[in-house]
Amino acid sequence: MKIISIPLTDSTYARALKQASSTGLDVTALCTSILIEYFDTETGTATPRKQKLSSKHSAATAPQNASDFNVRENFPNFPEQSIHFAEIFLKEVQRVDPTVELRKHANCEVDIRDNFVRIEALLKRKHGIRVSFYGTPDKFKNAPAVLRQGMGSYSRAVIENMEDLREILPMIQQARNLKTLR
Repeated sequence: MKIISIPLTDSTYARALKQASSTGLDVTALCTSILIEYFDTETGTATPRKQKLSSKHSAATAPQNASDFNVRENFPNFPEQSIHFAEIFLKEVQRVDPTVELRKHANCEVDIRDNFVRIEALLKRKHGIRVSFYGTPDKFKNAPAVLRQGMGSYSRAVIENMEDLREILPMIQQARNLKTLR
């Protein structure tokens, strides 16, 4: 992963801050997710310049109780393995914290409130999910190799097989503990 700095005009930053606040993200996380989705399309090319980026990213569903959130309905036309991994991940999130609320955000992201974990993306070109966890990798006991440094205080993992998914699931409870102890 590469870290870059991007200057924003004051007006762009203000709009990004407003959208980030409404979704419970910081501006950096919002802009990062928009750029990742923008460039990681199914064809591997960027969205045409004339298409308004905000139309693709501004739509978010209303928060739902985790037991009411249906991955298949929210992400039609995604690979079966991506859907299956997201369902397993969210089931574990709900086991760890039954009070969490979920909502589809952007095109391929699941926002999980209390922000201790997040599905950054259900993958379309590859099959799997990209997830983030509150806490840097060094804070996790028995962290699997797929857990890498993410943005700020978060770790990130790309899960493309069942073994990696099994290894990452215990990190959900640890992320919850780290978030509540801060």
